Amino acid sequence: MHFWLLVIGTNLTFLPMFALGYLGMPRRVATYAVFDGFGLLNLLASIGAAFLVAGMTVFAVNVLRTLRRRSLGRAEPAGDDPWEAHTLEWTTASPPPPLNFPAGRPLVPVSSFAPLLDLRRRERSGT
Repeated sequence: MHFWLLVIGTNLTFLPMFALGYLGMPRRVATYAVFDGFGLLNLLASIGAAFLVAGMTVFAVNVLRTLRRRSLGRAEPAGDDPWEAHTLEWTTASPPPPLNFPAGRPLVPVSSFAPLLDLRRRERSGT
């Protein structure tokens, strides 16, 4: 929700501003003539700014809820590789130990751009 509100808000705010500049609206002017035709685009930019405010509000609420859950002890740790990522930084423990890859967890063999994906495929095929 946060992402989409920010994407919509950013485009709805700054694309009309670009068009207004292209059409010749002067910068740093608090009032402008009605007959110039800048009203609709300025209204769209203002609506886009409201979307940005809503997106940042969703973000702030999410941060506060997360901090509250953490302070109450209800937060669950994410684990070492919560997204089943494909790159090497996810092969180590979370939080990483001092040397990143201790003897008990050696670095996986790198044969492509996605070594963890290769490792999972090898484990599924049994080779």
